[in-house]
Amino acid sequence: MSIELDPNNAIEESERSDPSGVFNKIIWAAWWFGTALIVLSWLSFVSNTIGWIGFGIACLSTLTSVIAGRYWRLPR
Repeated sequence: MSIELDPNNAIEESERSDPSGVFNKIIWAAWWFGTALIVLSWLSFVSNTIGWIGFGIACLSTLTSVIAGRYWRLPR
């Protein structure tokens, strides 16, 4: 099973629904948490492995935001 992301199937801004912005708050919190882990690894407060995990979290939250914002209808 494969998922194809077709730009012709993109959701219009008016069709998206997240009135309280909870989804965006979760995404931003994950991004800031991941970024904080990266900075802490640069300052040697945590190991480099934790820094890479933070990088993964930040990248995943960004990717989720882009894909969900473009192709996923949130429940109304």
